[in-house]
Amino acid sequence: MSKAICWNARSINTKGSLERLQTLKNMHHLSIIAILEPFADNSQLNKVRGQLQMDHAVSNTNGKIWLFWSNEVTGQILEKHDQHSTVTFHHIDNSEKFMMSFIYAKCKEYMRRPLWDRLNFYANMDLPWCTIGDFNVITSIEEKLGGIPYNMNKSFEFIGVIETCGLTDLGYTGLSFTWCNQRDPEARVWKRLDRAMVNDKWLEVMPQTTIENLSSVGSDHSPMLMEMNRVKEFEDTIRKSEEELMTNNSEAVRQKLHQMTGTYIRYLKMEEAILKQKTRLQWFKDGDANTKYFHALMRGRRRRLFLHKICTENGVWIQGEEQIAQAACDYYQQMFTGQYERIDESILQLIPSVVTHEQNERMQAMPNIEELRQVVFAMNPSSAAGPDGIGGKFYQVCWNIIKEDLLAAVQSFFCGNIMPKFMSHACLVLIPKTEQPTKFTDLRPISLSNFTNKIISKILSMRLATILPLLLSDNQSGFVRGRSITEYHACTRNYSWHGFFHSTRGLEQGDPLSPALFILGAEGVQDSAVWKLTESGNFTCTSAWEICRQKKSTAVINSQIWHRHIPFKMSFLLWRAIRYKLPTNETLASFGVDPVKCYCCIQQSWDEVDHILIQGHFAANIWKYFASNMGISLQQNTLSNYLMQWSGITGKNEAHKIILQTLPIVICWNLWKNRCSVKYGGKKSSILKVKYLILKDMILLLTSVFPYLQWPVIWPAVVDYIDKCKQEIRVNIVMWKHPPPNIYKLNTDGSALHNPGKIGGGGILRDAQGVIIYAFAVPLGEGTNNQAEVQAACYGLNWCIQHGYTNVILEVDSELLTKWLLQVAVPPWRIHAYIQHLQMLAKHCVFFQCIHTYREANGTADLLAKHSHQQDIVQLYYTQLQLPHAIKGSYLLEKMGVQNFRRKKLKRIKKPL
Repeated sequence: MSKAICWNARSINTKGSLERLQTLKNMHHLSIIAILEPFADNSQLNKVRGQLQMDHAVSNTNGKIWLFWSNEVTGQILEKHDQHSTVTFHHIDNSEKFMMSFIYAKCKEYMRRPLWDRLNFYANMDLPWCTIGDFNVITSIEEKLGGIPYNMNKSFEFIGVIETCGLTDLGYTGLSFTWCNQRDPEARVWKRLDRAMVNDKWLEVMPQTTIENLSSVGSDHSPMLMEMNRVKEFEDTIRKSEEELMTNNSEAVRQKLHQMTGTYIRYLKMEEAILKQKTRLQWFKDGDANTKYFHALMRGRRRRLFLHKICTENGVWIQGEEQIAQAACDYYQQMFTGQYERIDESILQLIPSVVTHEQNERMQAMPNIEELRQVVFAMNPSSAAGPDGIGGKFYQVCWNIIKEDLLAAVQSFFCGNIMPKFMSHACLVLIPKTEQPTKFTDLRPISLSNFTNKIISKILSMRLATILPLLLSDNQSGFVRGRSITEYHACTRNYSWHGFFHSTRGLEQGDPLSPALFILGAEGVQDSAVWKLTESGNFTCTSAWEICRQKKSTAVINSQIWHRHIPFKMSFLLWRAIRYKLPTNETLASFGVDPVKCYCCIQQSWDEVDHILIQGHFAANIWKYFASNMGISLQQNTLSNYLMQWSGITGKNEAHKIILQTLPIVICWNLWKNRCSVKYGGKKSSILKVKYLILKDMILLLTSVFPYLQWPVIWPAVVDYIDKCKQEIRVNIVMWKHPPPNIYKLNTDGSALHNPGKIGGGGILRDAQGVIIYAFAVPLGEGTNNQAEVQAACYGLNWCIQHGYTNVILEVDSELLTKWLLQVAVPPWRIHAYIQHLQMLAKHCVFFQCIHTYREANGTADLLAKHSHQQDIVQLYYTQLQLPHAIKGSYLLEKMGVQNFRRKKLKRIKKPL
């Protein structure tokens, strides 16, 4: 047995805190002491260690956590952090090494996130692990007393960390709250900020670990006394029996010890059987008696199934067990009940008769005992039980006792009698379809029917399977579980039963008859194909050809060859040159033509592409002349490298960019023309002539692009002229404008970290005075930037309608969204459903208008959208004070009507002064 204490002492130099620790150490024989917020310099650490009579001491990085331990345990520091110290210990009486993280968390939510990351890291270590200390956050509203109502949004990150790390709160004895602000009674607040949590490995090794919250004398926090025990009662009994056997080695004592061992093994098997039923393992194989796996599986299921809050279809967030349960019952009752509609029986005459009379007789035949036995023993005995709590194992084990009564019940149903309600009842269990369900559509309803009900369904299913191929189309190769024969549902959530309603339609997963019913109904379902390769969803030959043809990877250099201001013949020549498709030695040799010398240089070399255009004396002189005047040092030796070097230079203005993009193409064109005129025209090679022709082509190009400028006719003067040119910038004054009286303006915006990638939305609703009514920052999962824009608008407008704000101007900075909503353009098929939903919401408004604005006039919504990436759940704000600090400034500037400037660089350049 080992004991430890963890206490946020709030200074060990005042109020007798150190003296109390000395008393507690001697009273409880502590082997580990953790002091949080000692408010003392680290130079006093060893002094305090001596006063506490401990053998080892260590402080974390900022001196907020002091840790002491005796030689009774061996400690090894794993990490010292500003919010935790993590140590592995080994007790002299315990062969198992264990790990402890002593926590002093920051007060602000965002400042605790580095701590949560480290806890997630240590959760992956295969050691018994305990986290203990001051987490500065609570997990439920019951852990606070007094003050204003607690906002659970502050706790969801912490709750998520607990679930992700697989931690279990050890609970406590003693005081219910570990912190008090110690103010006057009317302003006093109590919270449970200090706690100890352990993983499953810890519970396996030390299952009887206890926490006692002691009185908070000397601090506003209570010390936590931790007692770490193994299975104490059993170990004590075994130890006494073994000691008795050593002193009195008689047959009676040996039989007593064997009897105790047999009792222990029997209880282990009982525990394994109970846990196996709780976890519903259909694939479990017998092995070592180890309950850790079962406990971990049940904990994982409970974590996934537990709902802390839910968002209704109206966009309203609901908290509290009873409120969520009632909302779930209302939602699924509406889903599973429908209005009675008379069927036009004349339509049934159009269905062809496929089933023969003999097949129909076999379908309606009375089940016998042998058929019933085959069905019962073919079904899974460990499947989840229905409302009666009786699983399939009971029917198989007690078959000889219940077979006659069960046969009578089944035959009664086949005689046309109504199935009793206690047999047709089902429990509706909600299984999450996502990691963090936030609305009922994220939950999959599963009906747990009584086993007797399943037996009847199984009989019908087995009989129907023989004729099912005759009833289905040839292309019907698969199915989805479908309609239910269950009549009544009870809704369960968070492991408690709520509500009861009559079902007239619905889905059931697990019923043996459901697949057959579904695929029969699916025969008449209409469907339409969506071609995913186009935005519209319609098939095109172009998109089909794109996936059929063999495409090579796109080379970056290709973007440097083609330019809209360059004639095609020049770019095409360069395209051939970099692929060595010109009639030079490299190409002509493959046709058996002997290599020849070049025609451009005085000191002739081989007639090859790189020599003609780059490496030759003639070409090098040309490149050097034009490049040196632009301050470019050429150090490459191949044409491709030359082009890549030029493309990597940043242009100062539009004219400079065009020179960098087009000059290499013009140089290569004129060098090749010079080579051909010498070889085929009998002319002499002239460097001056080539320079003039290049300059002439560049002047013509610049004049065509910038006809309003007078260009020099000397290359150094052209370069100097370009350097003096300034980019023309257009400046527009934009501002957020107040809406008319009695009209509300909703500004929304979407944000995407990547496209596609993580997306989020934000928005703010303001009145005619610019006063905030409501603002939100909502994470939206994965998607595109356009999807984020539309979903953010949907979320904000839906809230307005639900709260009675039906005179709304929707202002967005997405021109595409405005065109889609006003049906000026057709949206992509991927977000067509969102646009339809937004248009439907707009029809519910008394007055609605969608307008486009620039981003500079939509700053608050833009910041809220970006803020959503830092959140895991929706953040709502109703006052200026509740807005994040970084967003308040933008809100106030827009409210006061402060002007903003939108700058845009134009393609034009200004004439030098």
